[in-house]
Amino acid sequence: MSHATLLTGLERRRRWRPEEKLSILQEAFAPGAIVSEVARRREVSTALIYGWRRQAQEAMSGFVPAQIVG
Repeated sequence: MSHATLLTGLERRRRWRPEEKLSILQEAFAPGAIVSEVARRREVSTALIYGWRRQAQEAMSGFVPAQIVG
C-alpha cells in the first residue's frame, strides 16, 4: 500500500488550489472524522491540514458583526 512520489525538475512542492484545501478541511473536520485518516487518504500531512485550518480561522476573524443600540 505504500508508494513514493518522485518530484523532479524545478517544482518540488505540490500546489493546492483553494477548492482542494476547502474540500480536505471539510472532510477532516466533519463530525466523526479522524484527521489523520483523512490526511493519509488525501496524501497530505496532518500538520498542513491544521495549518490550513488556522489560516482559514484567522482570515474569518477579521470582521465582527456590530449592533447599534439606540
